[in-house]
Amino acid sequence: MLIILGRETLHDIADAPVDLGYKKTIPLVLGDNFARVASASALIVGCVCAIIVSPISILGSLFILWGLKDVLKDPRVVSVRKSVDVGLGLLVLGLVFFSG
Repeated sequence: MLIILGRETLHDIADAPVDLGYKKTIPLVLGDNFARVASASALIVGCVCAIIVSPISILGSLFILWGLKDVLKDPRVVSVRKSVDVGLGLLVLGLVFFSG
């Protein structure tokens, strides 16, 4: 759940200009910087939990964590979202096929 929260918050950051005026999202209500830190925190904790459940999920988690290096720099978090999406796919595959 934490990984999904972090991923969706990243997409809300990118969509903030479009959402302004008709949606209440974390970036619009609490601010862009708070949303970035909250998203990164949720993704990190979620990855740690996934690795504890199934060590094979470390591959997907590494993609997610690698993508977070630009979370504060990239205005529309494009590169971050791509890495997180790839990592999430790998993480889910690892959990589905290799968890005991």
